Amino acid sequence: MNRISAMSLYFKQPIFKIAILFLFIFLCLDLSSQTFSVSPKVELEKWQSTESYSFYDRFQSANKTIVPMRLQFSEKTEDTVLLLIIDSALNDSKLYFIRPTGRLSVYEDYYLGAEMPDGEILVMSQFYIYRTKKTGQVLVEDKRIRLKDDCNFISSLDGKIGGNRVLLADTYNDTRKGRPYDIISLKVFNMKTRLVERSANLDIGNGILMSHIRLDMVANSNDYVAVSSPLLGEVYVMNNKLKVIDTIVVDYPPIRRTKQLLDSILPDKVLLENYPNAHLNLRIMNKHSFHLRPKINKIAFVGNDLLYIEVPVEEDSYSGRHIDFVYSIPLKKFLNDSGKINNNKEILLSQPLIFNGSNTITISDSLGNDGIYHYYYKVTTISDYNPSVAPILDRTKYPPISSLETIFDTSGIQYDYKDFDYIMFADVGSCSHCRYGSMYGKIMVIHVEENLGALSLSNKNLHKKKYELMFNFPKVFFVEKKILDPSIKINCIYKIDK
Repeated sequence: MNRISAMSLYFKQPIFKIAILFLFIFLCLDLSSQTFSVSPKVELEKWQSTESYSFYDRFQSANKTIVPMRLQFSEKTEDTVLLLIIDSALNDSKLYFIRPTGRLSVYEDYYLGAEMPDGEILVMSQFYIYRTKKTGQVLVEDKRIRLKDDCNFISSLDGKIGGNRVLLADTYNDTRKGRPYDIISLKVFNMKTRLVERSANLDIGNGILMSHIRLDMVANSNDYVAVSSPLLGEVYVMNNKLKVIDTIVVDYPPIRRTKQLLDSILPDKVLLENYPNAHLNLRIMNKHSFHLRPKINKIAFVGNDLLYIEVPVEEDSYSGRHIDFVYSIPLKKFLNDSGKINNNKEILLSQPLIFNGSNTITISDSLGNDGIYHYYYKVTTISDYNPSVAPILDRTKYPPISSLETIFDTSGIQYDYKDFDYIMFADVGSCSHCRYGSMYGKIMVIHVEENLGALSLSNKNLHKKKYELMFNFPKVFFVEKKILDPSIKINCIYKIDK
């Protein structure tokens, strides 16, 4: 009995009707053909200054890149923090967050933030979360929430309107308190009750690492939280309850050699005796060019289920080349086990990496001869992960419309391929976990079975409802596999050739 036949029989079992809701589709992703495209540099209109602004940090948002532009190298203290916003349509705008009343320390006067599903923008300093109200281009503090511990990461955890939970993390950990190792602390914080609902601590190795080399170690999507251990070459994947559900191991041996080097030049005894004068350790690390050696530099989610992992290439670190690994969390596998060497330097800049869809924004500046700073942004797109780009199916490969079956269709309409924009041939490996909504417009889903006659009406209806969860108003058909052209990829979305 082949695999499909076995799955068809198994599908008759009631428990499988539940399990199938948690499967997923693999949309013709091929990392070996992955390409990064970079847009031309765009100058930010009306954003010019005789002063220099820092643009290192990023706010977490579902469809915007929000950058706090903080005045640097100046004795002036501004009354507002300027927020640069670039939305998913690449429109740029400004917001002004009025600084809280009272004198803040230099550590508290450092702003991060997040956008909630209802559009509320949170602003966070080291010890406070500020809920805000927006009036025009101005954000004003509405409520102030005192945090018991300092944090340097915040992101929304609720994908629904009215959600109040955020993910907080501390990855800097500059005081090791006599320990040779550093710990990343994570908290699920409810802003309504002002209580920590869950917390987790992860030991990620030698303490000097996070104290002096700031990396993107935490990322989250709607369903997942990821934390990297840079020198172990591991990423721990959690659900929103901070329960570890998977450990990703990056198979790149030079990472382990980096750890062996650090362990040899900074053994536990040195780390403990040198506390808190860690700058001496930093000199040792600089002597060995430690910052250029392979380790996990950055992690970031591309959409909900794909995790991007960036590792510098060992033999050519100064060139900026790096290896990009992309891991599918539902599949529990890399899309390419050995990754893809990338010469694109835009995403290597010392700016946190956040993908909005398949785009990420980087900021730069230049000083003109007139003493005026000009600010620019570029958009880097990972083209293979753009769900709006679908391969076109050759018209000669379409199965005859007369070979397709439908259920509960009393409309009497004679369907034709030209009535649809996209087509997907699906089997039991596709499921409602992937929610695409109206992303693919008018789509016809053709469910493929080895023996269509053996599939009961109730099972056909279960499949139909599954696809209706995946897409907005799809038209669902059924066909036997022997009818299909052998070159058609199952569970791949194609654009219909009109």
